[in-house]
Amino acid sequence: MNKEKTFAQKVIEYNDKISNISIELPKGFRIVNPFNGENRTKVKDISKIFYTNYL
Repeated sequence: MNKEKTFAQKVIEYNDKISNISIELPKGFRIVNPFNGENRTKVKDISKIFYTNYL
């Protein structure tokens, strides 16, 4: 049986994908990505809890 992913599962999967994005930007610009910073583990855990409980 092929079970379709829930919206929450899709969001969590997307967040995992964007945590590894590396884009070269012009000088003076940077990407603010909470899924790829020093607190990435905490951000990932908190967002996963939110999406699995409230969506």
